[in-house]
Amino acid sequence: MSETQEPTLVDEPRLSQYNVRRIGFAAGVIAAAAMLVAIAVLRLLSGATSLPEVVAQGLLTNMPGALFSAVLDALQHSAKPLFYVAVGVGMLLVGGFLGQWYAARPTWQQAVKIILGVWLVFGLGVYTLLGAGIFGQYLEAGPVWHGLSLLIVLGVYGVALWDAYAMLAHRAMPALPEMSRRAFLRDAAVAMVATVGVGASWRIVAGGSGGESGATATAPVPVAAAGAPPTATAPNAAPFDLKGISPEIIRVSDFYTVSKNFIDPSVAISGWRLKIDGLVEQPTELTYDQLTALPASDGYYTLMCISNQIGGDLWGNVYWRGVKLKYLLEQAGVHTDAYKAVFSAADDYHDSVRLHAALHPDALLA
Repeated sequence: MSETQEPTLVDEPRLSQYNVRRIGFAAGVIAAAAMLVAIAVLRLLSGATSLPEVVAQGLLTNMPGALFSAVLDALQHSAKPLFYVAVGVGMLLVGGFLGQWYAARPTWQQAVKIILGVWLVFGLGVYTLLGAGIFGQYLEAGPVWHGLSLLIVLGVYGVALWDAYAMLAHRAMPALPEMSRRAFLRDAAVAMVATVGVGASWRIVAGGSGGESGATATAPVPVAAAGAPPTATAPNAAPFDLKGISPEIIRVSDFYTVSKNFIDPSVAISGWRLKIDGLVEQPTELTYDQLTALPASDGYYTLMCISNQIGGDLWGNVYWRGVKLKYLLEQAGVHTDAYKAVFSAADDYHDSVRLHAALHPDALLA
């Protein structure tokens, strides 16, 4: 009786554990870079605050005051761009580590798990911890946009991770399946079309409903803005006409500008509304034309940034025109037990002043 030998199964070609982790990390970084491009495209098209801005603003808000002051004093104007660069590098690193997780089982099911898992972690956890609320419910654009845009950019990450890993793995071991150039270009085109389509659609919808981005064409600002009488740019009179001394009244074009944003939103007058609500008898909403039609006041006002140093240029004295804030609050019937007037901007910036300061006769909404 002869002994039959069963055929041996040939193992599928596999990368070593070291190569799997290394290729997974590289693919994750590439995918994260593609995601950052998608984030930038959405930011430019929609005008809504992006994921890196939410993270950066949340970290700054929760940063201890002493540390914040030390960083600001040390880096000055470089603080903001360097901080955004640090957030971007952090996203690339997180993308690399997720790529290592994907490489342990490089299937489309694993990519979908990563996309949905990170979406839930950020939307439910990170956004909430950073003060933006569940899926950005406290942000100007609301949870629908931030939940959808987060899913879109993570989808771009997942597609790029799938393609990048396949290409890098085939390069390391040609016996593995190859990602064709046609398939790569197809996936990239689909991801880009989806990103552009969502961003453009949101800009149209938000512009029509008074959202933060407004319409695509921004109208010129009418009269209720900083202005200056004809003599405002005249040289200082003697004995104050010394070389190097700033003029008492500066030109509007020279007025200092400080922004917390990497990209400022473009707010169209046609979609903008001033809402006065909260502890008031009659919640009020005014369009820009209605606001500028109210009785106006004007005068010279000096503004200075909190970061201005002695001899710095972050200050300006200009002839302003606008509506008295006291008049607006009284028309809305502000409650006497209200504590502060809180201002909210299209870029999710918030600030507040005590009610007695908001009701001061010189307080101007310019």
